Amino acid sequence: MRLPHPFRNPLLGTSFRWLLWSDALTLLAMMVGAVALPWWIAQSGGAHDLSVYGVLVSAMSFVALPLLSPFADRHSKRSLMTVGLLGFAIATSAMAAFATLAHYRLAVVVAIVLCVLLIPSLGARGAAIVTFENVEVGADAVLGEADKGFALLEKVLDRARAGLSAEMLGSAIQAFETTLDYLKTRVQFGQVIGSFQALQHRAAKMFTDLELARSTVEAALAAIDADSPDVPELVSLAKAKMGDTFHLVSNEMVQMHGGIGMTDAHDAGLYLKRARAAEATYGGQSYHRDRYARINGY
Repeated sequence: MRLPHPFRNPLLGTSFRWLLWSDALTLLAMMVGAVALPWWIAQSGGAHDLSVYGVLVSAMSFVALPLLSPFADRHSKRSLMTVGLLGFAIATSAMAAFATLAHYRLAVVVAIVLCVLLIPSLGARGAAIVTFENVEVGADAVLGEADKGFALLEKVLDRARAGLSAEMLGSAIQAFETTLDYLKTRVQFGQVIGSFQALQHRAAKMFTDLELARSTVEAALAAIDADSPDVPELVSLAKAKMGDTFHLVSNEMVQMHGGIGMTDAHDAGLYLKRARAAEATYGGQSYHRDRYARINGY
């Protein structure tokens, strides 16, 4: 589920909402290139040019525009390119088949429908649209007891939250270690930047936060293994702390890498966007801090 989040990155000026809708925006740009530009060419050059110029312009838009997306990192752009090539092959075939202005509207519809159907397949995680129509379920199909499924759902979600917290911990540690290696090798003003006390303080802050976050994650996982009654409390503590920590480390990774951290040639952007998506999944920091307080009677 893609959820809005009020976070706004002061370094990039990019809101979480825009990061989540980047795939849809890129596909919209592809649709404009595949639909509007060939139509303009047909208007100025004649309907017979659609089968040639339409294919060329559509190829350029479907293949090039994913590379111009300001929100997609180099990993997701590979997925966008694959989807773009598939959409281009089918859409341009339709354009060639209906290469007259009278039937061009049908080719437009084909291109739009294809792009819309491809949207759910993009993103950092797998997604699907499940639709139920006229489904009837008998009483014998009920799992557990009717109207008592929320407690079971919470148990399942807590295990998912703990697993996601562990993933976030691993990602944050890798981001930190990559940044630390850079601090030890990048030379500026005649010395490695890791020798600057201001950066040492920031690295020490990340290290201590990571160690504390590791303890919360391990405590949550141990509680689940022991089927402890305080699983909800410890899971919310881990998710909230890990969200804050991964947020900090991913920001610092971009900032400490400087210019290279702002490019797709480096993985810093990948970790930052992964952190933002993971923070909101299964409840963000605010939700879990509130849940932790409610469990403890505040």
